[in-house]
Amino acid sequence: MKKKLKIIITAIVAIAVIGIVIGLILTGTVGSPHTKTTQIQGNSGTQTTNSSNVKTVGNTSTNQSGDFFTLRTPLSSSLAVIDLADQLGYYRDNGIIIERTGTSTGGPQNIMTVASGSNDVGGSAFSAIVNAIAKGTKIKVVVPSIGTSLTEPDYKWLVLNTSSIKTASDLKGKTIGVNTLGAQADFVTRAYLYQHNLTPSDVQLVVLPIENEEQVLRQGQVDVIAPNGNYLKKAESDGGVRALFTDAEVTGDQVKSATFMSTDFIEEHPDIVRKFVNATTRAIEWDKQNRDQSKVLLAEYLEKNNGNTKLAALHNGWAIRSPPTINDQDVQFWVDVMVKEGLLKEGQIKPSDVYTNEFNPYYQK
Repeated sequence: MKKKLKIIITAIVAIAVIGIVIGLILTGTVGSPHTKTTQIQGNSGTQTTNSSNVKTVGNTSTNQSGDFFTLRTPLSSSLAVIDLADQLGYYRDNGIIIERTGTSTGGPQNIMTVASGSNDVGGSAFSAIVNAIAKGTKIKVVVPSIGTSLTEPDYKWLVLNTSSIKTASDLKGKTIGVNTLGAQADFVTRAYLYQHNLTPSDVQLVVLPIENEEQVLRQGQVDVIAPNGNYLKKAESDGGVRALFTDAEVTGDQVKSATFMSTDFIEEHPDIVRKFVNATTRAIEWDKQNRDQSKVLLAEYLEKNNGNTKLAALHNGWAIRSPPTINDQDVQFWVDVMVKEGLLKEGQIKPSDVYTNEFNPYYQK
């Protein structure tokens, strides 16, 4: 009797469990293996779209409010325009979700991951982008990300106040720390040396993580460092350092870093590229008029991503010209440097091979 009762109870529980599962499926609480919960960040906070309303096919997610296309991009080592545009909700407004895939060491790594298809969007200095495209990498710049000018330089080459280095000639035999070889700090250093009748062989270039440059300089392990963005602002605010030269003194006013995608992605998803560029350029211009609000939003972004929120207080924009477009001289300067370095042949590459303003709403022919 007890055995029969036990069997009956077990059957009742099994039926109840099956009923609950069926109910959950019918109400959309339990999804298929192809559904997911997607976090959408905006200035109104984090919104979660329930898995019952989101289907994933390739990069595209669909929810009740429309189609969302997921763009994969690495975390930037410093605050980027993409971070602000995401916080403002501009990508979401254009049907795009930004998915951050991990921290990158810099532009060359970003180029590699976009070219391989691991990411959809990357950022780098034009120097590294030109170098990569010349070697056959299938990427193209679609929107500016950082500018530089004599009044708002992005990079500065810093020495300690007590350093004996006063002019370019004093650099002979000295050690210069840059965040990566083959990118902006490296190539600007080389251009500066050439402009002052020196060569890269006259100095020792060493690679340092940008977040460690200031500490290594203060410990006396290198003679010069080349920080940019918020790391530069922090080093200067900490005191005890002075600038030997700036990137703008070498290059002139220009857009020096940009955001790119693979040429395959651009050809396959032109509408997504246009929406992404629209949202990004809108954020660039919004920041110029709302700097204090930008600092608040960027601090929120850093807090959510376990970053140093103090960096947001140092934010002073990205020094991108208005309108936020790219021109030939932004690229040609680097082509000329690489010809001199022997990395390119004369006429091997032209600016239109590197960038396009086709998707930029601010561009006028």
